[in-house]
Amino acid sequence: MKMDFAKDGYIITKWIDHHNHQFIDVDKRHFLPYNSHIQQSQKYVIDNHMLSGISQRATFDSIYRSIGGPGNLDFVRKDLKNDISIVRQKAMAPGEATVFLNWFREETFLRSGSIMM
Repeated sequence: MKMDFAKDGYIITKWIDHHNHQFIDVDKRHFLPYNSHIQQSQKYVIDNHMLSGISQRATFDSIYRSIGGPGNLDFVRKDLKNDISIVRQKAMAPGEATVFLNWFREETFLRSGSIMM
């Protein structure tokens, strides 16, 4: 980025859209937003741990240790928590409220003979 001083402040005259975080320590790079990616092999480990009843913290610690520390890890614990909650939400069956709503819709349709949206 190149800036020239103008009357009211600075004006950007040239912008190069290339940005990397070379000045950030290796042990802090996993906190950057572009490094929030859980690899497929790590997802398999997470799924196996979840099915075995192993906690999220223990799962994160085991992945953390197996790859050699934070510099090699592409996600933080919050990303793991989000991934697990997404998997759980997809696996959920309809709850009681959904069952009751569907029953009321069917009953209303049967009694009135019209289609209810």
